[in-house]
Amino acid sequence: MADWKGKLGVFFHEVEKVKQEKSGADVARFVVEVAIPAFEEIKTEMEKHGRTVTIRNQVGSATLSVHHNTEEELTYRIQCRIFPAHIVPYVDLRFRQRKGLRLIRVEATIREGRSEYRLADITKEEIVEHFVENYTRRVQVA
Repeated sequence: MADWKGKLGVFFHEVEKVKQEKSGADVARFVVEVAIPAFEEIKTEMEKHGRTVTIRNQVGSATLSVHHNTEEELTYRIQCRIFPAHIVPYVDLRFRQRKGLRLIRVEATIREGRSEYRLADITKEEIVEHFVENYTRRVQVA
């Protein structure tokens, strides 16, 4: 076999392509089946308290924005990091601090402690709980 390096390279390229396609499908399923239903529940409850809530579903992520009197209170965006062995969801948070003068962005994991959890391990209830914890801790209600 004269071109064993080329053959090996093609093999690994194809394996990687299959992995990425599967990862993309897993992320899309998670967004549609877990994140968006959690956001819909949050939206219903937040609107009872006079908040305006917008939900966006992008390829590979979902975003929930909460506004009160046209002011953004919190934007909660779930995204995923793809590692060779698994996919880990994380949250990008944006909120105002110091009477709305300073815009803060932070990343947070949905589960505290060990980061060995996988995409399929996260439930709708965990997302709701994580959102509530961050909203009540970070938003200054006037």
